Amino acid sequence: MSQIIFNNIKLVIISFIGFKQLQQIRVRFIIDLINVLSKMSFKMNIENKEIEVGEVRDDGLRLWCAKLALEYAKDEANRLDLAVQRLKNRANNLLGWVITLIILVISLLFTHREFFLPLIILALLLMAVGILCVVTLYSTPWIYTHITPYEMDLIQERLTTELEITEQLADLYKLDSMKNTIEYKNIQIAMQYAWVFFISAPLVAFLIALWIFPIF
Repeated sequence: MSQIIFNNIKLVIISFIGFKQLQQIRVRFIIDLINVLSKMSFKMNIENKEIEVGEVRDDGLRLWCAKLALEYAKDEANRLDLAVQRLKNRANNLLGWVITLIILVISLLFTHREFFLPLIILALLLMAVGILCVVTLYSTPWIYTHITPYEMDLIQERLTTELEITEQLADLYKLDSMKNTIEYKNIQIAMQYAWVFFISAPLVAFLIALWIFPIF
């Protein structure tokens, strides 16, 4: 209705401008009036436009939430897997350094027998680091969530709607992620101790050497 009124006013104004006696100031006033009416019409159209709210409680909202929960659970599982892989890569790199240093310390034991005690303690601490790295690399019962066709058939026998199956899968991913989180924290603690031993090993050996052979 407002659009029809605006168009009629616009036609009247344009017809009025057609007279040759119209002065320049009147033309400017009429142009400004047209601009004001255009803005008013645009504002009225925006106010009358319905806002898209998406799914509502009684029509699809629960299914949308279930799909979102499943997506977040999968993302959490992927992030945990990447975090564990980073820890294992660090453990693998540290293990390479530890093996090299242990071989060097053992060779020094045969050539510098006077430093036997500091060197043997250094070797033992480095071995502890190596054991922690091996634990991190090879003793991680990681759970990868997957569903076989047979398991999916069993789920479909109990659950008959997309909503129920989506919620079931989201719960399954979340449960496996919780178990993996516990395991991730354990290997994270193991790597923290490995780094503490690795950094403190030369310092401890140096202090023992000073105690045996005081400089001052």
